Amino acid sequence: ELKENPAHCAVAVASSLEDGKAHVEVKIISERDQTYRLAVFVVEDGIVSPQTLPTGTNATYVHDHVVRKIVSSSFRGDRVGRLSYGEEMSKSYIIELSDVWNVENTYLYALAINEDGIVNNMNICSINGGNSSYILK
Repeated sequence: ELKENPAHCAVAVASSLEDGKAHVEVKIISERDQTYRLAVFVVEDGIVSPQTLPTGTNATYVHDHVVRKIVSSSFRGDRVGRLSYGEEMSKSYIIELSDVWNVENTYLYALAINEDGIVNNMNICSINGGNSSYILK
């Protein structure tokens, strides 16, 4: 898959908390002329919930990677337009935190989706004041 669809952009994401809200900035920098969409999700790990088994007994189960909120306008992402080689764009979001989220186990997933609808690259950071910069080589 990576040979057929190599990454040609980098994604950076940063967040800060203030007054029960996460302030988020996502950046994309492109290595070629390409049209992108940006999808952002709030994802939580460690959600403990009762689970009814086929035997009818109850058990507890730990759910990881649970999407708590789609931040972008849809799961397909927000249109950010065409970027040229070396061009960078940024988009900011404000996310109202829910009382049921454990912010210590909650992350932001930012996905750059190319014009073919393929996730070209992504990055993750903590919603609790995280920063995941570009990794350029």
